[in-house]
Amino acid sequence: MAGHDDLYREEILKAAQQANVNKKDVVERLLKKINETRFFKDSKPAIDFEFVEHLVKTYGEKELRQELNKMYVWLLADPRRRKKNYRRFIVNWLNNKDKRFYVEWRRGDY
Repeated sequence: MAGHDDLYREEILKAAQQANVNKKDVVERLLKKINETRFFKDSKPAIDFEFVEHLVKTYGEKELRQELNKMYVWLLADPRRRKKNYRRFIVNWLNNKDKRFYVEWRRGDY
């Protein structure tokens, strides 16, 4: 299975190089930002390179960076919101982002 993951990672990096973007650097910068955040650094399971790599591929760097900032502020606003599994929290937040936008749009808040 590791061979499949290596091929998958190589495909991602090859596509990124064709777009003149070094995704490895992007992923490493985002991972560093996440690990510097006091909430996310204690996550079990850990937030690692591979997880962030999949997030960047799925959601895009710009959107991911914006949403991570929103998550951090939301968590700072109420310390009781601490989570045990930040991987699940991040994925759920990103998947529900579109639902939040739709509700705001329907109410006329956007």
